[in-house]
Amino acid sequence: QTLGVATAVAEQASRLVEAAIDLACDPDPVRAAEYRARAIAAWHTARALDPGFGLAALAAPPIRHRLPFGPGALPALRELIERAVGAPAVVDGPPVAAPPDAPPTHTPTFDEVAALALDGWPAPPPADPAALEAAVAALDAGLPHPARAAALETLAADAGAADDAHEPALAALARRAADGVAAARTSTALWTWMNWHGAVAPIEQRWWGLLVHAALWPALALLIDPARPARALPAARTAARLFGCGPVEALSAPYVTAALRRQLLDAGQSLDEERPVRGPGGGHVALARATAAVHAARAIHAAASAGLPVPRAADAAVRYRDASALIADVAAALAATDVPRGGVGAVVLWDTRVALDALDGVQAEVVRPAPTGLW
Repeated sequence: QTLGVATAVAEQASRLVEAAIDLACDPDPVRAAEYRARAIAAWHTARALDPGFGLAALAAPPIRHRLPFGPGALPALRELIERAVGAPAVVDGPPVAAPPDAPPTHTPTFDEVAALALDGWPAPPPADPAALEAAVAALDAGLPHPARAAALETLAADAGAADDAHEPALAALARRAADGVAAARTSTALWTWMNWHGAVAPIEQRWWGLLVHAALWPALALLIDPARPARALPAARTAARLFGCGPVEALSAPYVTAALRRQLLDAGQSLDEERPVRGPGGGHVALARATAAVHAARAIHAAASAGLPVPRAADAAVRYRDASALIADVAAALAATDVPRGGVGAVVLWDTRVALDALDGVQAEVVRPAPTGLW
């Protein structure tokens, strides 16, 4: 497979997983049809790109790198996907070949970075040594280098956008690539850093996004139907299986709680449709806003019927002022159920197991592979 095809297949696989999680967490029959349609579309697109695609691929790179869930989550994912696309249609696919020997996984030196190539290790020698020597001489002389300036401008914009979206891991990746570009002495080194960033950043963005998407579902389910807290059970059980801990513990992990506050409370309880929605968990905001609007309408109607002062719609839409209150209500709704409780929970980031409550949004100690190491 080419790098482009493998990347496209992995992206469809992560969309398949997201839709399957939505279907498992939300019992609403109308939305369930939408989730199932999304899952089937992603399944068939992945199979069209790679006829050998199957569930076995979820456990191997490059797809596994996009899935944050704990080491024991793969059986649960299999069940969710089979339910979403129909068990008769699901096959494991052929065994996934072991990835080729990866380049060094420590922080690369300049010489290592300069030698990288997307389709080989090491890179072939330059076709025109004289031209390369001239380019290096120009750089050594401090002459302007338009390619470097353009690359640094692109990476600065990516870092700024990631900061605005509360995605510190992506901002850190862009700044690390910018450091590499700034130090590059050859075009090969410069574009290697750009290719590294272009390969790693989308994978991490999907990883963090799926993490928050699954972890927030129990809280979102309670917001959707507070009169029937039992409807949060499917989401709670799904989160527990994916993270290996109680859903309340997953919601209480600092990184998840921050996303809950930002997306479900701040953005999700706002009726301002012009307010931008950015970052992990953003896919839940539209549904959260719809439930907030219903809550506001009911509060206004109740006040008017009782002859009381009618609140502003924006104020009436706010049901929770802080994340701890919402998490406490989730815990209360699940207290008398068989949903697992306790535990630390774990995620897998670039083959490294990380405790869910230790996530800081960057995880700088986890080694990100060089481009050839992705496969």
